[in-house]
Amino acid sequence: MLAMAGEEEKQRGSGVSRRQLCAAACAGAAAIGLFGLKALPAQALVRPPGGQDAERLMARCIRCGRCIMSCPWRVLRAEALSEGVIGAGLPVADFSRNWCDFCASAGGAPRCVAACPTGALELPPDGESVVLGIAEIVPEWCLPWATGERCKRCYRVCPSQYRAIKRDKQGRPSVDPEKCVGCGSCQKACLKPEDGSLAPSANLRAIMVRPL
Repeated sequence: MLAMAGEEEKQRGSGVSRRQLCAAACAGAAAIGLFGLKALPAQALVRPPGGQDAERLMARCIRCGRCIMSCPWRVLRAEALSEGVIGAGLPVADFSRNWCDFCASAGGAPRCVAACPTGALELPPDGESVVLGIAEIVPEWCLPWATGERCKRCYRVCPSQYRAIKRDKQGRPSVDPEKCVGCGSCQKACLKPEDGSLAPSANLRAIMVRPL
């Protein structure tokens, strides 16, 4: 009983339960079969380390939630039905929660990959970098670009091992796609609309990671 309670507590802490994941997956299958709902997500979603092969992830992921529960920074969550019916329950990297350091500060190897029981998450061969996506700036929403206002949030938080964000003489940021790994630190740090951002809605930022 204590073991079951402990497992239940972990699931609560991660913001998702096995029951929720099961319900999402079942509802997705039912919706496709009965109503022919759109299968593709409205916008591309960033996946955890090792989940960049969309076909492999879709074929092997059983929506067990172990990767989500294993994430020490709670970056991961389950894809919602509203984001894509077929993908409901698949793991998503949500940088509004936190950013991904690939577990460098929590043991060295991504815990989500180690927790996956089916091989749905698989890292590239030795020597190849894990790239979740590339950060992109929307100049119309970025204060230095749109108004000339001084802001260095994304520049300051970009990890020193990447140094993917540069600033020009006017203080306007840009992303070096050759160095960016899509860790999400810039997106997490970017101003929210309620804090003065020019982004048109609460879930948008002037800099966001787009999957490859």
